[in-house]
Amino acid sequence: MMKKIVSMCGRKSSPRGYNRDLSWWPKEGFVKVCVGKKDSGMPLQEFELETNLLNHRLFKDLLELSVEEYGYDYCGALRIACEVELFLCILNLLRGRDPSVHYKELSDINY
Repeated sequence: MMKKIVSMCGRKSSPRGYNRDLSWWPKEGFVKVCVGKKDSGMPLQEFELETNLLNHRLFKDLLELSVEEYGYDYCGALRIACEVELFLCILNLLRGRDPSVHYKELSDINY
């Protein structure tokens, strides 16, 4: 799954060779992510995320939770089933310089 996501990032032509406006396509090294829970009543929020962050343990845990809610078979951007506030908190931690983030689990995150 991760290889497929990363292989799609930075693509210069549209999927399946169609010639379309690609302004919606993520920049090279990024992937589009929609964040939110189905039952929250709120629309999903879209983000562009650095692909290297997807390899982090915290994101792997988020992806496992997302499979439980969305499954593997859906169209569009990668979906993360969590509160937007939690997602933003994790992003801030991973983009920061604190090395202890590499040892944290989802249950350790207070947002």
